[in-house]
Amino acid sequence: MNVHSNLIVDFPSRQRVGSTTTSTSSHISPSSHSPSTLTRPRVSFSEVIRVQTVPKLSKYQQDLWFTADEIKAFKARPKLMHRALKANGLTLAQFAEENIDNTAAFLGLDNFLTEATLHEVISRRKMLFREVLREQRRQMETGAYDADRLATVSEHNSSWSTSRAFIIAKIHSVKR
Repeated sequence: MNVHSNLIVDFPSRQRVGSTTTSTSSHISPSSHSPSTLTRPRVSFSEVIRVQTVPKLSKYQQDLWFTADEIKAFKARPKLMHRALKANGLTLAQFAEENIDNTAAFLGLDNFLTEATLHEVISRRKMLFREVLREQRRQMETGAYDADRLATVSEHNSSWSTSRAFIIAKIHSVKR
């Protein structure tokens, strides 16, 4: 049994090819394990759960969840920052150089590195939605519901973004 067996849903984990033990993905260093030695991430579910009622949780809701306005602000922040940088005559390279020790200041601005980057991100996002919805429609029309196939279509169409996110995370994790 896994260390996190008290959770309803375990953390995604990877299993080495030929190995029978599973380790959580947080313990795997991408530099020490090549993708060819690992299988796809897996999620496991606990067979037993304990439900505990928490009275009046709604009074804590504002501390536990982001509001719709906060989520909109998160999404708008990079666009507004990009406009402000342009208005002040700063390039993204200059901004990055000024914030070399604080890469968090640059989060979200990576989509605006070039006009082509922004178009590529938007184009791939639209393609992902279109292909997943196309597969979902195909399954509904045929009456053959296949969650694995839907996941495969999603994974295939988001592989570019996944790789890009991994590279960006590695950049932000480098100690300066």
